[in-house]
Amino acid sequence: MISIEEHLQEIRTKKLGEQTWIWCTIRSKWLVLTPEEVVRQAALSYLIKLGYSPKHMTVERQIMVNQLQKRYDIVVSDKSGTPYILVECKQPKESIKMSALEQAAIYNLTLTGQYMWITNGHDHKIFEIDHQLKASRTIDSLPSR
Repeated sequence: MISIEEHLQEIRTKKLGEQTWIWCTIRSKWLVLTPEEVVRQAALSYLIKLGYSPKHMTVERQIMVNQLQKRYDIVVSDKSGTPYILVECKQPKESIKMSALEQAAIYNLTLTGQYMWITNGHDHKIFEIDHQLKASRTIDSLPSR
């Protein structure tokens, strides 16, 4: 599974004055480096290594959930544009709590992805979702493409 350290050499950063910036390949822009952004970029790097196409990934997009605007971290869609994997990223020091699982599950009610991955770069919770049965099961890793 993913480890931040394994993907740090693939993440581009630069320093401008006192501020460090990180390059997002998917959004094609520099962003202020935050602990959560490092996890997000490491997760994107891992998904690409699994064979998922960057052109099928979206990052930090707004969705409507119960008439409220929310913002997900990463969604990988299939070739038809249907959400396939929802990724919720937390900063490395933040443990994966029930609230993070609930947050991802609520987003996925709208998105209806087949997989959910909650990560802080070190710890991971991965679920395969059966929307027809309204059931999920924990799995050890995401499927590769």
